[in-house]
Amino acid sequence: MDGSGTDKGVVTFYAAANAADGNGTSTGDKIYTTSLSVNPKQTVGFEQLLVQTSVFPNPVSDVLNVHLENISLGNMGIVLTDMNGKMVQAQDHFLYDNSFETQLDMSSLPTGTYLLVIANEFHHLTRKIVKK
Repeated sequence: MDGSGTDKGVVTFYAAANAADGNGTSTGDKIYTTSLSVNPKQTVGFEQLLVQTSVFPNPVSDVLNVHLENISLGNMGIVLTDMNGKMVQAQDHFLYDNSFETQLDMSSLPTGTYLLVIANEFHHLTRKIVKK
């Protein structure tokens, strides 16, 4: 949420929960409430906060470069699909460092629009890629 789509100012989210102990009475039961107020114009999106992503060049003709910073360690997958959802490329990586770089050879793919999905246990990023 970068605030560019709203002029409403502070947004407040409310939540309530009822915890019952199951004894058939209201004795011991609890009601919890909470709220969170966020100013969209001052909030960095979760994606920006967690992972800095650089995907270039876009549009691409041959090789697409992918660079990630602050990505969580562990297994990560990169999938390139066409706009019909058909997978055209996939890479699996195990990250030992929170900085990552790879390249995708798109030279043999037809001109068009693709979706690049980068995912691990904690993050799911999607970028639209134009092949020229």
